[in-house]
Amino acid sequence: MLSISMRPRFSLRLLLLLITVLAAVVGHRARRAHLQREVRWRVQSLGGQMHFAHELDYWGSGFWYCPAKTPRPPLPAWLTQCTGDDFWYQPVWINLDGTSAADADLVQIARLPHLYRLRLMGTGVTLDGIATFQQTHPETKIAWHWTELQLRKLEVIRARQRETALVLTRND
Repeated sequence: MLSISMRPRFSLRLLLLLITVLAAVVGHRARRAHLQREVRWRVQSLGGQMHFAHELDYWGSGFWYCPAKTPRPPLPAWLTQCTGDDFWYQPVWINLDGTSAADADLVQIARLPHLYRLRLMGTGVTLDGIATFQQTHPETKIAWHWTELQLRKLEVIRARQRETALVLTRND
């Protein structure tokens, strides 16, 4: 039996510090979960889908995702039922194909920090909206249908970039 002097002692100050750190971590996760719920609600109201990594099968190069036949979350079911998926997992894939998504919706989706794949085929998203989104999420792969007008605009932008590069080269 340990004597009283041999037992580890914790001060009230240390206990308060540990509780403060724990509250900060839980508060950060709760804020992120609230944000994800808002984005999920918007995506679902548009008719789109939002998936977490454990809900998808990954095929090779990272460009192909499909819904898993039996999604298995890494945490126990009782824990995710108490807090929700948004508390523990971050979405990696959003599919808005054929919805009425617009540039304003991309602004809200851009609040998600770890998005890997975004599908926007047949939406009202413009080239400017995608450019703004890519500034904050350069690693996100976007599948998007280009209209003829948008392709012409992209060619004009590329021609201007080439002219600028030529001018810079001549001055050197």
